[in-house]
Amino acid sequence: MSQHDPQHESGAQSALAGWRCRRTDDGTRDNMLFELVSHGGGRVDIEVSPAGAGPAFCQTRAGGVSYRRFAGVTAAEAMAVTKAFAEELEAGGIDRSPAARSSVRPSRWAPRPVPESEADLAAHRFALASSGFTVLPSLLDAAHLDELRDAAARALAETQRQVEMGEPIPEDAIEHEIHPVARGIYLWGDAVLRLVENEAVRRLCDAIIGPHKLIDVSLFVCLPSPEMTDVQVEGWHRDIAYDPDERRRYLWFILPLDDFGLDNGSTLLVAGSHRIPDPESERPDPGLHRFPSRVKMLLKAGDALALDPMTYHSRGRNITEHPRRMLNIMICHEDVPVHWQWDHAGQRIRDNASERIRTLLGGQLSAEERAAFARANPPATRLARNVMAHSGAWPALPPDWQP
Repeated sequence: MSQHDPQHESGAQSALAGWRCRRTDDGTRDNMLFELVSHGGGRVDIEVSPAGAGPAFCQTRAGGVSYRRFAGVTAAEAMAVTKAFAEELEAGGIDRSPAARSSVRPSRWAPRPVPESEADLAAHRFALASSGFTVLPSLLDAAHLDELRDAAARALAETQRQVEMGEPIPEDAIEHEIHPVARGIYLWGDAVLRLVENEAVRRLCDAIIGPHKLIDVSLFVCLPSPEMTDVQVEGWHRDIAYDPDERRRYLWFILPLDDFGLDNGSTLLVAGSHRIPDPESERPDPGLHRFPSRVKMLLKAGDALALDPMTYHSRGRNITEHPRRMLNIMICHEDVPVHWQWDHAGQRIRDNASERIRTLLGGQLSAEERAAFARANPPATRLARNVMAHSGAWPALPPDWQP
């Protein structure tokens, strides 16, 4: 595609394949802004100037069309995609109304399940095997994100209320006042359950892990850090200790509820570290300088970072004025010794669970089989003990929860 001549009609049209479009301005300005995202992660920001003013290399009845920024593609590719966009705009194929902000066009602009094909799955498998992570762009739309933010806010408020009342909350619930945590988020609404049963999540888990189950869905918040404090980062760590025999048995899906930017404490990774034994200790020097090859994940709210939890990672310091929130769906192979969640899910979820939710939570097993599994596989790791908590259900529960 990088050899494409942007003036070639058929070539420009082919440049649209696999791209999704949304309007990103608020509809109050003359110039219209659109974001185009490719299935492979490329992004092109396009500006439409109705008056035709300013630099533009495509002219339509709507005015001048040009790209503002691009990433993950070459300049020639950005030009080709922008020309193809202008032709769609000219033909009336682009919805320019502000209401289209989160909508996606049908036909070739339609969202594709990620990953859609075996080729896509192979690319994600390779990325996870070689780097320890991969990115699924634009996994969620704006409406779903808003529902998830509401569920997360309610779960965090109840967790903090329990802490203030002195109720027993597992010791790692509130890591620090700057980094509050809430667990069991799947208990707080259908939006989280729809996220857990997302088809892209299922297919990638099937491809990497095989038969799998849910460990938990957790909320992590990175609040703005006062300049005088040094409690800014989490410290380099692995969520699962290095063990080559355990590889491909765990997979985390990190879902930003707010953009991961340069300054708000975005997750940092050491690519490839999931394949290397601990260099010195289980928890090395927390200073970010330790790994000069670290990668800072810059993600949009609604993207998903799939992470091998043996990969060294940390959070940075949030020096903005706004919190950064994320959900983490933790998945493991079905025979990993952590408890099945079905008995803790509550009556409402058990009564309405889809087939996938039943499978993830252990509802396909009898109560006797789940009890036998728990007896044969006590939580052996710190992760299992803390996340599952010996008491069973996470104690900060929705008001309508019933055993």
